Amino acid sequence: MMLFNYDRLDRLSNAIKNAVNRKTLLIFDEVHKVKGEKSSRAKKAIDLALNSKYCLTLTGTPIPNGFQDIFNNLNLLYKDEYSSVFGYTINELKNASTMIKGSSVSTLMAKEISDKIYPFFCRTNKVQLGIPNPNEDIIIESYGSEDEKIIYQYIQNKYKKSFFVEFMRTLQLESNPKLLLRKLDVDESLSDILDIDDIEIGKEFLEGFSDENIVEIINRINMTNKTKAVLGKVQQLACEGKPLIIWCIFTENIEYLAKEINSIGFSAKCIYGKTMMLERNQIIEDFKEKKINVLITNPHTLAESVSLHKSCHDAIYYEYSYNLVHLLQSKDRIHRLGLPENSYTQYYFSINKYNDYTSSLDAEVYKRLKNKEKMMLEAIDRGVLEPGYTPEEDLAKIFENIKLK
Repeated sequence: MMLFNYDRLDRLSNAIKNAVNRKTLLIFDEVHKVKGEKSSRAKKAIDLALNSKYCLTLTGTPIPNGFQDIFNNLNLLYKDEYSSVFGYTINELKNASTMIKGSSVSTLMAKEISDKIYPFFCRTNKVQLGIPNPNEDIIIESYGSEDEKIIYQYIQNKYKKSFFVEFMRTLQLESNPKLLLRKLDVDESLSDILDIDDIEIGKEFLEGFSDENIVEIINRINMTNKTKAVLGKVQQLACEGKPLIIWCIFTENIEYLAKEINSIGFSAKCIYGKTMMLERNQIIEDFKEKKINVLITNPHTLAESVSLHKSCHDAIYYEYSYNLVHLLQSKDRIHRLGLPENSYTQYYFSINKYNDYTSSLDAEVYKRLKNKEKMMLEAIDRGVLEPGYTPEEDLAKIFENIKLK
């Protein structure tokens, strides 16, 4: 038996391919990560699958961005038969997603695709597994200060032509404004969390803030109201003896929160991309044994393959994106099969608002995530595949409701 992740497949495809033969059972877990029909990862994965007679693919979110996401999945399973059994081009799959999401004029093709692939997949929901429902979400509400509001308006004006940068810079403002002074580093982690692998962002949008008046305002903000509200909830839960996991997006904020939590007398540890495996495993074990009060991480690092449900039942979402895959996977770290009897699961979402605006980024992202999650769960119950949304569609929907009163 061999176990390897997709990064290993990218680097060691030839060696792995030589070890696979017709008697090998290949299992592609989290197969939604094999995305992009022209990507190097997709080509290597499909090439590897050709060597084996037996193949299974597993995912909780088979089509996060639309029907086009099943193209690689079906080619992994039925490469030789794809053309004769399914035969859909990428454009046809994309068009089917657009029709079912945007218009009632014609959903015939979308229905045809669902009907055709229905015999080739099975889905199981948490009710069928006997997992108790989580509690209703609790909102940690805060309101931006006057200084924060000035910077927020500046960001809106500065990044009208780039929703992605406006989104990221607003997150930084509300959590740790000092990050606005730095160049925006769209690294592998951030690209994965925001699902923007194929998006090009102009260099002029990535530079740190240099306007003297704005820099002065940023430097006089010691801590945002959002961070203060979250730290208050952390202190409450820690005093109640409840282990807690906090989800962030920016790695700098993982370290920032840990420092602040440790400074008020509680034990917090970080896990993110640079954390070595031995240290990571030790932190997880210490957390499970309640030697650590708070574990701080991001979805790119810890949203998969870790079970914390027997020792932790509370999670705070300090920063979160429109990426439903990461939300569901991160939730499942503490809400999964094997929950102790009579236990609970509680999620907290931090939502920052501004008095002069009809809505806020946090509020709209949260609403968007809840709607997408509801649609997906209803689709599972109906036994069909529900197309997701592209990052561009998500951001357009999010920002259309954020306006000055």
